[in-house]
Amino acid sequence: MDKKPLISKYLAIGIILLFVGTYFIPSTSQKIEKSSPTSKDNTLYVGTDMTPPSVKIVKPEKGRYYIFGIKIPIISVPTTVIYGRIRIKVEASDNESGMNYVEFYIDDQLKFTDHSAPYMYIWTQRGLLFPYQISVRAYDNAGNYAIFCIKAWKIF
Repeated sequence: MDKKPLISKYLAIGIILLFVGTYFIPSTSQKIEKSSPTSKDNTLYVGTDMTPPSVKIVKPEKGRYYIFGIKIPIISVPTTVIYGRIRIKVEASDNESGMNYVEFYIDDQLKFTDHSAPYMYIWTQRGLLFPYQISVRAYDNAGNYAIFCIKAWKIF
């Protein structure tokens, strides 16, 4: 028995269900949160840098469809859709004290901490047919942090 038509059939059904579901469940949101200068143990840093770093998830992009990390430019969808693994890429910078590290979260669970640019995490976890929240928290050397979040549907 040839498995290719069976896989294609399930993929097509999954995509149809995904598009139908995006009209009934809030699809994407972006949140930017900035902090006062504290460390994880809530110790206040005394210094001149009181400005949180800037942070943004640059991949995956809002409203795009990805198959194994490759953006499909023809398809524009109301929400971010990811099929298979993807490399989450983040731009983070701090002009005062410099960047320290970036934490990657999926649904509020810490998955990876990257201490050097370019900041990336490969999301290989298999997904079910519902939205996930991808969050990143960037820390500068003074203990300031900023958070950026998006929602994405992940299949497989």
